[in-house]
Formats: sequence, C-alpha cells, structure tokens
Amino acid sequence: MDDTPSLPPALRTLIETGRNLVGRSRVAQVGIARLDGVVVAEHRPALSRTPVAAAIKRARAETCTPLSRSEVEGALRSEWGEQPDRVLDSLDPEPIAVGPHAQVHRAEIDGRPVAVKLLRPGLAAAARSELSLLDLLGMPARMAFPALDTGALIREMRERALDEFDLEHEGEAQRRVARALAGVEGVDVAKVQLEHTTPGVLVADFVEHPLLTDPGVLDHADLEAIARTLMRVYAGALGEFGAVLANARASDVAVHPDGKAITLLHTGASRPVNRVRLEAAVGAVQALRMDEPETFGLAMKAMGLLSAADAAGAHELVRYVLGDLLTGRAVLDDRALEAIGDRAAERGDELLRLAARTMLKPEDLWVGRAIGQTVSLLARLGVEEDWVALALGDVQRGWR
Repeated sequence: MDDTPSLPPALRTLIETGRNLVGRSRVAQVGIARLDGVVVAEHRPALSRTPVAAAIKRARAETCTPLSRSEVEGALRSEWGEQPDRVLDSLDPEPIAVGPHAQVHRAEIDGRPVAVKLLRPGLAAAARSELSLLDLLGMPARMAFPALDTGALIREMRERALDEFDLEHEGEAQRRVARALAGVEGVDVAKVQLEHTTPGVLVADFVEHPLLTDPGVLDHADLEAIARTLMRVYAGALGEFGAVLANARASDVAVHPDGKAITLLHTGASRPVNRVRLEAAVGAVQALRMDEPETFGLAMKAMGLLSAADAAGAHELVRYVLGDLLTGRAVLDDRALEAIGDRAAERGDELLRLAARTMLKPEDLWVGRAIGQTVSLLARLGVEEDWVALALGDVQRGWR
C-alpha cells in the first residue's frame, strides 16, 4: 500500500518554484550543503534513497572546495585591515575543517592556539543579493498555505539567513551563551576573541578534544551524560536567556577525556523568543503528553496556531506520529526517527490539510529548526530517556 500523500496543485507549484530558485542561487546551494551532518542519510537507509540525500551530496561537492592559502590570507587581510602575520604568530595553511560557508584553520596568537573560522569570500554579499529571490515564493506560498502571513515569514527567513553569514553576530551570541552556561556542570563553550572577530572572521580558543563525529568517540563516551547535557544546553537556553539556538551539530561538540564533559566549539546564531508564547507552547506539549485535548486546544488558541476544531484533530494526530517518544521513556535513535517518518507518511494527507490551516508566527521557523537539529544530534547517541520530561524540565528550570 502506498502511503505517500497526493500533493495539492498549489503545493506542487510552490515546490517547483523553490526548485527553480535553488538552481539559480549560490546561497541556496550552501544552505542545502549545510544539511550534511544534520540529515544523516548514511545512518537512515530509507532517507539515503531519497532525492534529498542526493541533493545534499551534490551541493557539498559544489560548495566545499578548499580555499587556497592566498585566498585565505587575502580574506584575512581584507577583514583585519592589515597583514595576517601582524595579528597571528602563525597560521597552519592546511584547514582543519572545510564547510560550504566557512573554512577553519589552526593558528596561534600570543603563543596560544586558536581556531580561525573564515567565511567564504563574497558569500555575505551574495546572500544580501540573492535572498531577495525569496519574494518569488510569496504568491505560491499563499496559495498553498492561505493561513500564513507569508510576507512576514519570508522576511524572517531573510533576516535569520543574514545572521548566519555574519560571524561577528555569531561570536557575540556565543559569548552570551558561554555566560549563560557558566554554572552548568559538564559543559563549556570555546572562548571567542572578539577583538579579532569581524563579520567575516571568528577567532576562538582552539579545543584539542575529539569531536562526536570522530571515529570511536561514541564507543568510549558516557552517552547518557552527554545527552542530558546537550538537552540542558538547547532546551535550557530557552529558559535561561529567552533565546533559541538553532544550529545543533555533532561536529561542534568536543568530548573531554572523562567521556562526560563537553565543549561546544560553535553555538551558531541565536534568536530571542517571546516568553508568553513559549509558556503557551510548554502547556501545549504537556497537554499532548497527558492526553488532554481541551487543554491542548486552549494552548493552540493562546498561540494563535490553530482553531479549536483543528486543534482537536491535531492533538490525536501528533500523539500518533510521535508515539512513545512523547509519552515516556524511549530510545531516540535512527530507527525511532524512521518510525516517526513512516507514521507521518501514513497520515500524510491529514498532515498536509492541517498544515494548510496552521497560522505560524515568524519565530516559529527558528524554533522548528532548533527542535529538528537538536533531535537529529541526540539521535546519534541512541540513548533511552524520557525526552519530553527532560526538555520541559530544562526549559522551566531557567524560569526559576
């Protein structure tokens, strides 16, 4: 039996318009390539056979070409306004990481090792130019999702994308995260050197520990301790300082020799969230967990997401799709995510009808991405926990 939902004509038009824009945009290719490591196709057989996996692989091949030494030195000179050797004691010409939007080198400043993250030259300017193409999605998006304020959502997408191509903004956010996590046991954040950080360069202390993505690290780490710490970081940020961190990545998590403590190399850009809306969202999740449809409907009304009639159907549908991960202790791993995907596909037509009547706010896009990337990161660990209780507890702890 084929559980694939039949797409409405308006949604097919939106998808086709999006595909055309992606083909014309360097920035869109960078965005797709950055899904590598978040969408882990090699761990999920069903996903590896989809066009999404092929598109990510193709985008990485097109965008992850290493910058030459002369390009690196030229970009640093442009950002700092002086020769790099006036700032750095030394610079390793071989990158330690090559990504679609940035390249990282080891260097030394005043005898101390640092990591120098360099935005690809011209990428920020391309983003400012190409993101205007998002306006072309407005009309097909309004046809496919008439309940949405597509203009506000497109503006949000543009602003957040520009934030992510501004390393100075990222560095300042990372300093705030480091202060907020200073009292949290088992985690620290690589210290940013703001005096050498610019929109195109981020300089932070170099961290020697291996990464979660390195071979053998998961075999020797205390995965339960790391999972709880990561949840404390990404859910706790909402309560601690009212912001969402949307770029959780295994390649940014360094594991200490004890196998429990971690250092975050990069925390990514952050976005403030509305406290009142966040409290309503917490109430909605609690109502889902406790199987209280009326309370869930009131929370949806408070958030302005769904009508009372739609909320009743959404309550049952979401509980079915999320299954044990919502209601109690469960293993969060690739198989669990595959099962959620299968249940979502089974009820795909209902999900599409519900999406067409959902009234998202601009900030919901960032929160949704944060949840998705955090779940993907935690799924690498394969730990059994009461995940929803853990997340809600971490959010609420910051309010006290």
